Amino acid sequence: MTRLDVFVSTGDNHFLGSSLPIDSPASIGNHMLRECAIITLRKLKPLPIAELSDAAMHHANDEVREVAMRTLVVHANAALLPVFRAALKDQTQFPRYSAAEALGNIYRNSETIELLLTALNHDDPVVINRGAVSLGKLAKLNTPETRPLRSKMLAAIIAAFQKHGGSGDRADSEWGWRVIGNAILDCGDEGIAVLREMRDQHENPRLAELAWRVVDLTQRGFTFTTVSEEQNEAAMLRRPSAGGRSVGRSLQVNPTTGNDSGDGIAKPVKKILGD
Repeated sequence: MTRLDVFVSTGDNHFLGSSLPIDSPASIGNHMLRECAIITLRKLKPLPIAELSDAAMHHANDEVREVAMRTLVVHANAALLPVFRAALKDQTQFPRYSAAEALGNIYRNSETIELLLTALNHDDPVVINRGAVSLGKLAKLNTPETRPLRSKMLAAIIAAFQKHGGSGDRADSEWGWRVIGNAILDCGDEGIAVLREMRDQHENPRLAELAWRVVDLTQRGFTFTTVSEEQNEAAMLRRPSAGGRSVGRSLQVNPTTGNDSGDGIAKPVKKILGD
């Protein structure tokens, strides 16, 4: 057994150092008891900011640092920037991710932008992707305090997206491009123009394909996108691999065996469309 240290509120609003028993951190994963602790801590009034900040930065237990950081995410403000700066360098992933998320909740502070720009060069792709999401969120808000850094923000997000134009062997190659691409979309018309430019270039086919998927096949979190048949057809015709002529790629398949090893060879075949 290990102990998850939390602060619990008593009836007279005093805070007592307490512990909740949970299974071994190696086996519990995303234990519901931990989630309940975070929900409870976020609702405490007054919030024990000093204790949570100290736990987020210095506690020896990884799970306690995670709980403290995730509690602070919804209470983020400029005074907590030193905590989030330290958490971006935490030895475990969840506190790092939570720090990048929290920074997206500090709307009117240029130092926040600088920290997120640094996060886009992190070794952990999860931090990079969450940092891009937070930068996109702040770019969309476009507050007077962050407006002078807007071009720098867009350039950094674009650079992070372009790194997905390589061989495709990144740890986040299947999903990182989407969230970073959406952060570019959050930059408004400037971001859309850059994505279209990347889509229409011919030097990097993979980058062109990913840019097309972001700008023409829009998928955003917590939303459902609907398109008409005409809109879908128009988007497919803009696909770089389609060359403006056909949707998807044609596969020649032997109608008897289903074997496509003879693709392109003159023999009785049936044609199907696929991605």
